[in-house]
Amino acid sequence: SDIHAFTVRYRENEDRLLDSHVDSSDVTLNLCLGGSFEGGDVYFHGPAGDGDPMTSPHDGPCSHCRASHQHHSGTALIHLGNHVHGAHPIRKGRRTNL
Repeated sequence: SDIHAFTVRYRENEDRLLDSHVDSSDVTLNLCLGGSFEGGDVYFHGPAGDGDPMTSPHDGPCSHCRASHQHHSGTALIHLGNHVHGAHPIRKGRRTNL
């Protein structure tokens, strides 16, 4: 079993977004550790190989977007690793995710 974790800090004028991608995992837990921020919603497309080109940049909803989630400190998302997803740009402040 291969288990790994990492944190990502989103901050205006630094890492503001996370482009469309899939994870190298069976299941992903995405936990908002906190921060004061605006924007940065997590979006979901379909599973990889579903005709999604995973184009970047991805500044807003597109024809592949199926769902969007506004993160809040202490909330978590669980999803399949092969589900195409990313984060819209942070407009203000900073957010840290595990």
